[in-house]
Amino acid sequence: LVRINEDSEIQNWLREIGVVEPTPKNIIENTIIRNLDALTNTKEKSIETVRYLFRHQKQIDDYSKFRTIQLVTTKGDLKKAGICYLSNFYKPELAIENHLADEDFFVSSQYAQKHDDIKEWNLFFTRISVNEGFKVIEFPRINILELKKVFNSDYLSFATAWSQAQRSGEGGFEYRSIFESLKIITFLEYTAKSYAISKLFWEYVFKNKIISLADITQKCT
Repeated sequence: LVRINEDSEIQNWLREIGVVEPTPKNIIENTIIRNLDALTNTKEKSIETVRYLFRHQKQIDDYSKFRTIQLVTTKGDLKKAGICYLSNFYKPELAIENHLADEDFFVSSQYAQKHDDIKEWNLFFTRISVNEGFKVIEFPRINILELKKVFNSDYLSFATAWSQAQRSGEGGFEYRSIFESLKIITFLEYTAKSYAISKLFWEYVFKNKIISLADITQKCT
């Protein structure tokens, strides 16, 4: 449908045989959203689909539906939008790519075409949940295994180790290890990798009032 919508000859032929022309809004709601994984499961498909959404973004009613769309990273892999970060190419609010060059979550520059406005791409990507800074995510109630799936980071391993030490031999305890009123700052785990990124991280957090001292001292249960 994406190709049909962009090919005037095919559109004319479809009109002649009585087929109603699909609108960008129809394509987005009835085809792309319903087949998000399949339409972005390769580098080529992702670039084609995301460019289409970018061109027709005024037809998007709910950007949050694209949080799980797969984006090509600077290293050529596919990652879900919600865990990606804008590469320096897209002029993020906080540029961290140079400090974390080995990480594989920066969005590739291949989406933008020659005459595109990079600021518009920045806005589009952040609307579909790509990160350009740090933020707090709150969990009213979550167990350790669910938390590890969300963040997939080693800095959460202490919780599992503590649980196992406390309830050694009781199978399935991780599912019953519940955190309540938990707040975590995105990308916090990377502060342990270098002084430079740690300094950048905490300066940004306090300058933008991402958290307060009260948040730091508040305990989760």
